[in-house]
Amino acid sequence: MDLDRYRELYLRESREHLSRLRALLQASPKGPAPEAVNDLFRHAHSLKGMAASMSFTGSSALAHRLETLFDRWRKGVPASRVEVEAALSASDVLESLLDAVETTGGEEPAAAEAQRTASALEALAAGEAPPSPPPPPPKAPAAEA
Repeated sequence: MDLDRYRELYLRESREHLSRLRALLQASPKGPAPEAVNDLFRHAHSLKGMAASMSFTGSSALAHRLETLFDRWRKGVPASRVEVEAALSASDVLESLLDAVETTGGEEPAAAEAQRTASALEALAAGEAPPSPPPPPPKAPAAEA
C-alpha cells in the first residue's frame, strides 16, 4: 500500500492530537486535573496508533511511553512536576519527528532524540529516576596560531 498519499492526513491529525495533549499538560502548573488524564491517555493512544499504521516506529514508541506514563496517572499516582516536564519535552520531540516526516519523509533526523526521550519516560513511568543525558562531546582543541 502506498502510504505517501496518507502522509498529509497523518501529519494534520497528529499535530491536532499533539496540540491538545500539550494544552492539557500546560493547563495547570500542579499537573493535569484528574478528568484531563483520560484525555491525555486518549491523545497519546491516537498518536501511537496513527504512527504505527504509517510505520513511524520512533513516534509510535515515544507515544507509547507517554501512554504508559499517563496510565500511571489514571491509576491514581499523582503527576509530579518532573513527569509533566518530561511529557512536555516528549511532545516537543514528537513535533520534531513530525517535522522530519514532513520534510524528509522519514523520522531519521530526530530518531536518536526520540529514543533517549522514550527511555527517560519509561524510567519515570516505572517510578524510577530518568537516565542522565549523555555528556556533551569534547570541545576541539583550539588551533595554534
